Amino acid sequence: MTIRKNFLLDEEIVEHLKEIAKANNTTQTQVIRNMIEEQYQKIEMQKKLKAFRNWNRSIEQQGSNPLMEQFAPDETKILQKVKAMRYAD
Repeated sequence: MTIRKNFLLDEEIVEHLKEIAKANNTTQTQVIRNMIEEQYQKIEMQKKLKAFRNWNRSIEQQGSNPLMEQFAPDETKILQKVKAMRYAD
């Protein structure tokens, strides 16, 4: 799909784009495509983490947590990591 719009960039940004493309031995279009895809992947990961945390909190409110129940009580390092994921925002 081709997007036909005018993107206005400062001359300095245009020069940076040229240098990045040259350094990576690729086209300017590919540089922009890669940057967009990288940012989009970060956004998608944040959405998935937020959904996981919401799911985990709702399970905790119900009193049982199948995620935590799959670990033996003596697996403290794993449990600490899972608990840290739960409360990190």
